[in-house]
Amino acid sequence: MANIETSEKPISERVQHIRPSLIALVFRVAILLLLTEAVYGLILAMGLYVFFNSSYPLNLPGFIWWINAGKFVFEIIVVVTSLRTQAVNYYLVNHELARFSGWVHFDENVYDLRNLQTAKVGQSWLGRLFDYGDIYLTLTAAGYTQHVWMFAVQEPKKHEALISQFVFVDRLLVPVKEAVQAIAADETKKEEGIPDEAASETEIEQSPK
Repeated sequence: MANIETSEKPISERVQHIRPSLIALVFRVAILLLLTEAVYGLILAMGLYVFFNSSYPLNLPGFIWWINAGKFVFEIIVVVTSLRTQAVNYYLVNHELARFSGWVHFDENVYDLRNLQTAKVGQSWLGRLFDYGDIYLTLTAAGYTQHVWMFAVQEPKKHEALISQFVFVDRLLVPVKEAVQAIAADETKKEEGIPDEAASETEIEQSPK
């Protein structure tokens, strides 16, 4: 009888690129800069109030220079920190999720989605309007729990469904793979002349005493 060959080909050969949302970046930078301007105006107003209504000796030109310098430095930090989120990209390949981050120095992390337990999507009202949001993944393996936060990515519901679909199909095929492997093992035993354990036990029970 011909050998039964098992194949471990991947379910899909496609590479799905999960990109960070540019719209989320624009909104985030705009909101943080507006808050910076509001805090700047409040501090400036307090300084002017002290200068004109208090006997405290306030160096107004020096005070204005320092708060402008502080505002400029904070705005640079806001822009650079926000741009760093655009350097994080995810690639969905078969049952693995690869995370690449950085522009000059690259970091790479690979997650086995066959260990996925939960996948959730979080969206604000702006996220629902412009189709961006966060994806939260929980993976467990050998008693170890790992959390993956995919921050402000495009089309989060689509990608969450795609990740869950891969995991569901893989778990659905596990019994089929085990059955095929068991049949292949039985065929190998028959070809090598190894008696089946169940058949041997039946022959022993039926043999005359």
